Amino acid sequence: MSTVKLSVIYIHYHTEGLLGTSIRHMLASQFNRELAVEFIIVDNGSSCSLEKHIPQCNYRLITPGKNLGYAGGINLALTCSDAEYVCVLNPDVYPQPECLPLLLSEAIARKGIVGPRMYIDPGCRMLLPCNEERTRQAEFFRTIGTRSSWLLQHARHRWRHHQRTFMEARTPVESHDLSGAMLVFSREIYDSVGRFDERFQLYFEESDWLKRAKSAGAPAFYIPSAVALHLYNQSAVSQKFAQKWMENSTSLFAQLHYGTAFRRLMSFLAKENLEQEKSVHELLDIGELSLRDLSQHHFPVSVELAAYPDGFPGLIEIVGYGDRDYWVFSADAWETLATGHYIVQVVSWSGKELRRSKVARNV
Repeated sequence: MSTVKLSVIYIHYHTEGLLGTSIRHMLASQFNRELAVEFIIVDNGSSCSLEKHIPQCNYRLITPGKNLGYAGGINLALTCSDAEYVCVLNPDVYPQPECLPLLLSEAIARKGIVGPRMYIDPGCRMLLPCNEERTRQAEFFRTIGTRSSWLLQHARHRWRHHQRTFMEARTPVESHDLSGAMLVFSREIYDSVGRFDERFQLYFEESDWLKRAKSAGAPAFYIPSAVALHLYNQSAVSQKFAQKWMENSTSLFAQLHYGTAFRRLMSFLAKENLEQEKSVHELLDIGELSLRDLSQHHFPVSVELAAYPDGFPGLIEIVGYGDRDYWVFSADAWETLATGHYIVQVVSWSGKELRRSKVARNV
């Protein structure tokens, strides 16, 4: 078996502790093939103390002198790599020992782009879903959802139907709706698709690249047996202009993939400051939520945690009938969650929203 060269690329911005922990998880990977691994770290934040946090390994540190963004960092790293395969991941992603070996094997066998199943807690209770469906139809329903609670519920129902495929998956699922938090692909695919678009300073760069990959005929797969821990939203919150970049990237993505006319239509249809739905109530502490009054036919239920008022979930936990009388947020995950307000939703397996509440994660 010939030796395979693999570059593991991190785009770092003032997340020294997270980066060191992530690399240690990667070093614990259990490979069953000859592999030459090099870590390439692009330090967008020019951190003086970064190298103190990097464990002993074969690594190359690149300091561009300015923040190139995620896309620019990946492109720069790949100009310094001659590896046949590439793994790009956030510093707040901690792969389990078998995760990277499985992804690499699948990328080689399927000649495609692959991504793992991700949870935000070590106990693997809270699932971090794949990306939303990036189509005109999905964007239309989400946009008109700003006009009424009923339309918003319909948009959420569509989102859940899309995610169900990944939630129930036991074997690889062909899809380009992968999370950019961790991807593995060949250099050949990167060269055929082209560079990541550096106009995306943060957010949507992977969605844009994966859409272009689909157009170029490069397949992509969700690998549910490859599992990683992702500390939800930790890399992004360290970025000073994250919210502004999100707005810019959203607009650019729509312009590139939906067209000017559609983008203008969505701007016209969007209604700002959607009133909070009356069914939202405050929760105390970490959200102990009673499930005792739910009927058996509602189960299994999904408990969803959303970072945005529209209630599109960022996290999902499946609870079976009789598993417990109360749902409490995973303590491990709660400690790593970014501060802010979150919407908690309990949804039956048929998609009916049974309860909506709100919880605050304070400093």
